[in-house]
Amino acid sequence: MEKPNSQHRTSNQQRHDSSTDHGAIVNDHIHEVTIVNWDGDLDPENPLNWPNSRKFINCFLVSISCFLAPLASSVLAPGVPALMKEFEASSSVLASFVVSIYVLGFAAGPLVVAPLSEIYGRNIVYQVCNVGFVAFSVACAVAPSLGSLIAFRFLCGVFGSAPVTNGGGTVADMVSPAHRGAAMSALLTGPLFGPIVGPIGGSFLAAAKGWRWTMWLVTIVAGCLTVAMLVCLHETYPPVLLQRKTERIRKQCPVTERHECARSVRDEGLSPRHYFSRSIIRPLRLLFLSPICSVFALYMAVVYGYLYLMFTSITVVFQNTYGFSSSTVGLVFLGLGIGSMVGLMTFTVTNDRYSQQQAAKDGDGHKPEYRLVLLPYAAIALPAGFFIYGWTAENGIHWIVPLVGHALVGFGMVMSLMSVMTYLIDSFTIYAASAVAANTVVRSIGGGLLPLIGLRIRCISAGRAVECQYQTQQLSPASADGASAQYSSLALFVGGKPRLGTATSWMTLMWEPSDEILVQFKEIRPLLFGTDPDYKDIFHRIRRLKDLYPPAKAREFPFGAPGVMPESRTKLVSQLPDRCVAETFLGSYMEAFETMFPLWHESSYVDEMAQFWANPESADWTFFAQVYIMLALGCYATPKAKLQALGLDGHALSKLYLDHASVAFSGSQLTASFNYAGLRTLCMSMLARLMDLIASNDQRDCAITVGLTVRAAQTMNLHRHPRLFGGMPGAEMSTRIKIWTTLVLLDLLASVRSSLPPVIHSGDYDASVRLGREADNDTLSPAPTDHDSDETPFDHILADFLPTASHIVRMANSVNQELDYTNVEKLDRQLRETLGKVSNLHDSTATPRKHRLRSEMFQIIIRRVMLILHEPFGRRPNAAVNFRCSYMRLLECSLALAVSQGALHSQNNPADGMKWALNMFKEDFETALVCIALGIRGNKFDSEASTVNGTTPRDIA
Repeated sequence: MEKPNSQHRTSNQQRHDSSTDHGAIVNDHIHEVTIVNWDGDLDPENPLNWPNSRKFINCFLVSISCFLAPLASSVLAPGVPALMKEFEASSSVLASFVVSIYVLGFAAGPLVVAPLSEIYGRNIVYQVCNVGFVAFSVACAVAPSLGSLIAFRFLCGVFGSAPVTNGGGTVADMVSPAHRGAAMSALLTGPLFGPIVGPIGGSFLAAAKGWRWTMWLVTIVAGCLTVAMLVCLHETYPPVLLQRKTERIRKQCPVTERHECARSVRDEGLSPRHYFSRSIIRPLRLLFLSPICSVFALYMAVVYGYLYLMFTSITVVFQNTYGFSSSTVGLVFLGLGIGSMVGLMTFTVTNDRYSQQQAAKDGDGHKPEYRLVLLPYAAIALPAGFFIYGWTAENGIHWIVPLVGHALVGFGMVMSLMSVMTYLIDSFTIYAASAVAANTVVRSIGGGLLPLIGLRIRCISAGRAVECQYQTQQLSPASADGASAQYSSLALFVGGKPRLGTATSWMTLMWEPSDEILVQFKEIRPLLFGTDPDYKDIFHRIRRLKDLYPPAKAREFPFGAPGVMPESRTKLVSQLPDRCVAETFLGSYMEAFETMFPLWHESSYVDEMAQFWANPESADWTFFAQVYIMLALGCYATPKAKLQALGLDGHALSKLYLDHASVAFSGSQLTASFNYAGLRTLCMSMLARLMDLIASNDQRDCAITVGLTVRAAQTMNLHRHPRLFGGMPGAEMSTRIKIWTTLVLLDLLASVRSSLPPVIHSGDYDASVRLGREADNDTLSPAPTDHDSDETPFDHILADFLPTASHIVRMANSVNQELDYTNVEKLDRQLRETLGKVSNLHDSTATPRKHRLRSEMFQIIIRRVMLILHEPFGRRPNAAVNFRCSYMRLLECSLALAVSQGALHSQNNPADGMKWALNMFKEDFETALVCIALGIRGNKFDSEASTVNGTTPRDIA
């Protein structure tokens, strides 16, 4: 009897000998072992000998799957701004990561998918991964948070990597090397065109149905494809097919010898665990130990990284530079598609033919190197395309020129990928899946990580470009502003290093020196630079900084009068007007201001005022300040006819009452903490500033008052829903909500006036702390029974309007954030819906007069926000074509605001009591008239925006 090692050696030799004799039976000393192989070169079970129809079905299904998986990587990209807003996230890195994390899943998946396919076969891996892909696509569509969406996108990429990883192996299993080029062309169409087609369809779908529907579309298509592959897809991996053939032979053997009577020629006698461990290491071994695999993997990583980096810039460049809309910007990717199609046709027509010609010429048969003949042309086309796109993407050059660069990139991309993939498949044949997996891992890492730094790279390049232009030309301020207008809007300083601002602000800052800064800088210059030979150049640039630190000036805050010691309560009481006159002014205030800027609960107002007039000497300082500023605003809002009937000078009385309010508020700062009266006083002081009633008013003073008032309100927990505090009376609940809502509205108006971002963010307060809203938290205490709600339909509309309006103004006034035209049309629809609701209430004859007045103001505010939304786009060159929505809305809103100004000025208008609003919205009307004048000068008014209420633009101007 032979030793085990000698028997094993003999068996190995027998298997080796039988590999050339298909179906031979070999006798050894113990038993007969059938070595199972194909039954000749024409064995119908061999995938190479399958009918063309079966090959076509398998290739078609795998090719469609290879198209869908990469498409899912980019179809979400146009909807990223919308989902970032929905999840209240603003990080540009996270915005890129939502897209690129899918590609990182493509990098992780092949490390598991390829080994499994080489153990259990291609088919079972396809089916399992298809189910996982559908499941996690559904999870992406219903993701409740940004973190969960990122996690689900990663898992989608892992399961979606199966067709891309195994597709090349499937083709190698069925198609002979001589005809493999055409089959690979069909297969690689998906990975090439999927990322290009995705943004095109995704942009239209996201604009029409929202970003979640992009993932629902992927889910629907993937579900149908899963069913089709489950029914029609066949196993193609030869070792698995031979193993199945072996199992059939074993069933004919005795039970005791079933596992020893037959063995596949591909069976190496390893356990599944050892086989898997070896298979999972194989892609890494090929990557690190095969030089040609390593070189091609690094090359494709660079190519894919640059390609996806370009993807992150295309939307920004063609929207901001060329004015493409959020839906049409997806069509820009057709440049890549056309170039890719040309490259695909070129490779399909030439590669197989060249390989066959070279094989016949050399007489040595097909060689994998024949697949690389087109790679040098791709290596030239790729950098040329990137250079053309990067150098010509500016407003002065037609948009078709960067698209030529896109086409060259697409051409080079196809030629590179197909040359490399077919070479790897021809070189590694049975282990093609591992070779392709190694390449896929590295190129997916490059495509997933490089876009994350794309924004920072563009920032650096923009800064270097402006600095280079500044250093090489001696420009005047006017020419410099024009020359730098093409560069991006960035923060001035980030991370302690100088960076550029907007084109206008950069040249403003850099042109003229400030003497105060120069004197201080000369004193510390030796400490900063020592003997640095470049200090003169650095000093030359720093001395051009102007108004970087504007000189501080005294703020007459919050009423305009300097701080004085409070007078006695007795003197303040003696200055109060007669009860009849006071009630007239207070009534005018409540009718004019309380309708749009509610600060009181009706029953609380009656009770507190009755208590005050019954014994004014006992009132505290804040209540005096509150009463006097209400008298000042009410006097200003009282019609002249009524003032003349009372024999009063409204302007003088308003100023006198404001002075008394200032004195009383100074006393409140010394003797009392903030309370509801103090918050109302600060809110009304903002109203006075908006109407320029306070002397030496500054646009920024109102914004400062907002900041103080917001912090005071937050310390009193007005930003939390009152039902969180058990036992609070209903009147107080209503008062708190009204004060906070009015404060949010005043913050919005102050931001519009001062061009600063709003202080209050929608995430800074409970979503339910809005008029007409109840809290959804089950832990809240039950609503009190004495809550006599005095809310109106306007309260509900205002609650929905304020977060949207604040978001628009915040984006428009932020330093390093710009309005993205991807969302402009969606925001415009929301504003128009709100405007329609307000207009319907305005047209109702049953609406009380004060609500009609409120509607007039509400419409003015909405249209002013619409001007802010559309002005950056509607006044650009060719806006009527590239930004049609903004172009039309800018003109329509300007005309409507001008008509509103005329309505407020009319003595016979029902809004006669609103003439005070002419001053409050003065700057808004001026902005509208400027837009109208510019439109008339440029003949920009067409038939669609020619009249508003029968009035022509020229007549209005």
